[in-house]
Amino acid sequence: MIQSGASSLSFSLAGIRFDFRGLPGSPSFRLPDEYALFLNPPGTDAPDALYQVSPVGAEAISSDGGKIFWDNGLWRVRRFAAHRFDIEIHDAQMPGWRKAAEVEDDFAAGLFFPSPCSLRDGPLRPFHHPQDRAIVLGRFCHLRGVMIHSSCVWVDGKVLLFFGVSGAGKTTIARLWRSDGATILNDERNLIRVRGDAVWAGASPWHGEENKVNAATGPLAAAFFLKQSATNALRPMPPTESLTRLLTAAFIPVFVPDGPGKVLDACGTIAERVPSYELSFTPDKRALDLCRSVVNG
Repeated sequence: MIQSGASSLSFSLAGIRFDFRGLPGSPSFRLPDEYALFLNPPGTDAPDALYQVSPVGAEAISSDGGKIFWDNGLWRVRRFAAHRFDIEIHDAQMPGWRKAAEVEDDFAAGLFFPSPCSLRDGPLRPFHHPQDRAIVLGRFCHLRGVMIHSSCVWVDGKVLLFFGVSGAGKTTIARLWRSDGATILNDERNLIRVRGDAVWAGASPWHGEENKVNAATGPLAAAFFLKQSATNALRPMPPTESLTRLLTAAFIPVFVPDGPGKVLDACGTIAERVPSYELSFTPDKRALDLCRSVVNG
């Protein structure tokens, strides 16, 4: 686990900055190891999300509290007020549910509560699975972003995204690129964000078969929908088809009332701005040459 000597930590994913700060008198706290590569150095950059860490556990959950909006049995989201959600966890360390966080409805700010064992043993652990992914996805969708089930590489100063059905070859083609000198950012889950007139992409902390990620981020040059074949071929996809394919690979934050609509809007813009292709490929470097032919002009 990442441990901070001070009561503040900051990390960035695909250019979106998340800051955690302890309340006055709070002890140090830590984040899971998978965030180590994404930590920001101390600085004064304004965060895109600012969360406070409570030095004490949350109060008991009231049976007459706000309405439960979404529940998968392990964690749930409760609407408590016009502009507030509570994220609750079914914690194995205690009977029943406990409140893990209070967040504003756009996930831009909130208060996180440490786990019971970290209150006993320290340092505090306010941010861990499963609510960390809920927070990241919730904030991203409000900043025109989405997480895509895909592999992503950095090559020739450009970011390329490869997505497709399970077994289509996302990790295979990422490894082919690496053997050709490219850098794998993530072979399983990547983050895309509409940023001004551009579309940026970068890794999430959660990898697949490749047991590491790279924190580089940059403009997304092209997206490829993979289709294993006996031959190599590249077919441009119109934006309408690209949008459909993107949505099948997107992680939809259904726990956010307007999350699906926001992801649809972001994916629509991505499909319009990023060239997309269906890539039929054999597992050799000739497929990489096809990709370069359209990316490099």
